[in-house]
Amino acid sequence: MTATVTLQDLCMHLERVEETLLVELLNLRSEDIVERFRDIIEENYDRLLGEIEILSDPQEPNDEDGYLESEEEEWDERN
Repeated sequence: MTATVTLQDLCMHLERVEETLLVELLNLRSEDIVERFRDIIEENYDRLLGEIEILSDPQEPNDEDGYLESEEEEWDERN
């Protein structure tokens, strides 16, 4: 006999799963989490800034080759 598992039963079980495993099981990306929890991110803005390192002058990867400008400069200086 096959047991019927309701959505509520499944959700209750998933609530007991370790967080990183749950993220993996749900195939969530960082972008998905940020999009869905933007309000919580806003509420914790100051604390989050203190916990993550955000460069005051971020450099974007070069679209052509994927290297940061500073990496290219270091390579040029060495060669």
